[in-house]
Amino acid sequence: MLGTWRGNAEFQGAHLDLSVRFYREGDALRATLSSPDLLLLDQPLDDVQSDGRHVRFTTPDEHPLQFDGVADGDSLGGTASRSGGTGRRGDGSCRANASVSRSRVT
Repeated sequence: MLGTWRGNAEFQGAHLDLSVRFYREGDALRATLSSPDLLLLDQPLDDVQSDGRHVRFTTPDEHPLQFDGVADGDSLGGTASRSGGTGRRGDGSCRANASVSRSRVT
């Protein structure tokens, strides 16, 4: 799980390039999110968890996105969802599909 994972997400019809860097800080698993499309560089993520192949994390903002995915070798795919925001579905929720691959650069 450790290292930099690069890929993309589809969010409300938009294609977003992104990378997630997982690292250890003592015994804790940490991660940061970067996306030139969102003007983010090394944004720390909250509640980073990895249980075997299952991975979860949350963005630290007013309307956080919660990512829930599965790692398979050098690929990580899943969905990010938010409730209570202003989504297209009209109910205040939104969902994004994301997939990233582990880079050789760590």
